[in-house]
Amino acid sequence: RLANRIAFMDSPRELVGMALKTFGLRYNSSAAEAQQCGVSPEDVRRRVTQLVSQAKVISNKDHVRAYAAGDVDVIVGSSDDLITLAQRSANSAIVIPAEGTALFADFWCVPTGAAGGPEDGTPSPLLPAWFELCLSPVRSKATSGLVGGVSPLLLPGDGGTPSTACRPIKERHDQQRIDPRELPSVDVLRRSEFLEPLDANTFEMYRTALS
Repeated sequence: RLANRIAFMDSPRELVGMALKTFGLRYNSSAAEAQQCGVSPEDVRRRVTQLVSQAKVISNKDHVRAYAAGDVDVIVGSSDDLITLAQRSANSAIVIPAEGTALFADFWCVPTGAAGGPEDGTPSPLLPAWFELCLSPVRSKATSGLVGGVSPLLLPGDGGTPSTACRPIKERHDQQRIDPRELPSVDVLRRSEFLEPLDANTFEMYRTALS
């Protein structure tokens, strides 16, 4: 029904991750874990091919434009892009798979030799105070759902580490429609993952899947 009406981001990790999720696996499932669940690299490649064949647009920029222009009915993308679109259109809704999704985090760093830093090159003594301010419970409660990012204090203590057990397709969950001003349910967050580095065998599985 949605053939040629879907837009994806141009991200190998997203495409292969979505393919793995359709097998009941995790975004971060390794080649060994997939094999234990009876999923071969060739199976993953065929599933990625099926996903790509359904897409009209695969781009990190044009996917948003295609949806805004009405060229596609569904867009798979980051919350930053989707929230903006949903806020502009009363006919749009944000949906998160109840099986979980990919999580992303901003990393803060201070370049070596940054102006105003300690002359000896060590981290600023103000950094602990900055982290304490940004991660204070008062500031975390002031956030508005997915808008502008989420404090890590609002994530489940065991979030980002879903079970590695094989889960049959028939046991997958329904989707959850959310308001951008609210967070996904705790169960959805627990099934969501921060992307992890790939080991050598899993990297080869990705190469096969994208070939």
